[in-house]
Amino acid sequence: MKEKKNHQNTTNEKKQVFLKGDITKDKPVTEHPDAEKEKIAKKDKDIEELEEKASKYEKLWDKYIRICADFDNARKRWEKEKQELIKFANYTIIKELITIMDELEQAIKAVKQHSQIQDIQKGIELTYNNLYSILRKEGLTPIEAKGKKFDPHFHEIVGQKEEKELDEHTVIEEVQKGYNLGDRLLRTSKVIISVLPSQIESNNKKEDIKEKDGNAIDEK
Repeated sequence: MKEKKNHQNTTNEKKQVFLKGDITKDKPVTEHPDAEKEKIAKKDKDIEELEEKASKYEKLWDKYIRICADFDNARKRWEKEKQELIKFANYTIIKELITIMDELEQAIKAVKQHSQIQDIQKGIELTYNNLYSILRKEGLTPIEAKGKKFDPHFHEIVGQKEEKELDEHTVIEEVQKGYNLGDRLLRTSKVIISVLPSQIESNNKKEDIKEKDGNAIDEK
């Protein structure tokens, strides 16, 4: 009887332990506040690291874009310089050759005055035309001067002449032709321009004043 009672007590104790265990198992587990703070701090740190890496990658990308742009600009500049070098490779020799054209032009003008040497004139003209044709293929073009308004970029004044019927500073005579090679100035035109009579008198007075001032300084 006593043994049966003890067995019953033991069984009841086991039931209580089992029930307590189930109750504990069903209860939600709450973490310690410090552990939760550590997790939040870790997440914040991870976000900061990601933002820092993103910033570095962005700077590297910007640098890469700038380098690509600089390289592209340099490539375009080199290509342009190469084209300029090819285009004006004959600049010096053509500049020398046009002096021969000047001499041929003068020879043509001279022989035109003597009818007995027309064959020589034709030979010179043929030589001149052939030379000019070759140079024209290389991009040589004459500068328009006669009848044009004086342009200091393309014309060089070597004389002045009174002209009442023309606008002032109009080119009335071309002493020596000027030329362009492509879009580049090879040689300016030497010209004589028109001026009003009053302008020439004014210029002469200025020259006289300069001369007198110079003499006065020399005497001192």
